[in-house]
Amino acid sequence: MEAGGKFEKAYEGIAGKYEIPFHTLGEEKKGVKEEKERERYVCKGCGWSVWSKGGLEALCGKCGIVFENEQRDVPLEIENRVYEMLKMRYGG
Repeated sequence: MEAGGKFEKAYEGIAGKYEIPFHTLGEEKKGVKEEKERERYVCKGCGWSVWSKGGLEALCGKCGIVFENEQRDVPLEIENRVYEMLKMRYGG
């Protein structure tokens, strides 16, 4: 908005009569990352958690258990059981 510009002149005539809400566009918060970029991984043994940009394959240093992506649709434990059952049934 330009100081002394058209908006300011027009607003002088209605100031106090109306409330004009506005939002600033184009400004970004520096140093703040979007939560969508990161995923939380949890050790089901001890509950420790780590954050990663995704695709993390790591073992918990305390338990030796694979960290599980908290946002998974199917828990890793169930996925592994299904995989083992299919492997036994169809060979592999």
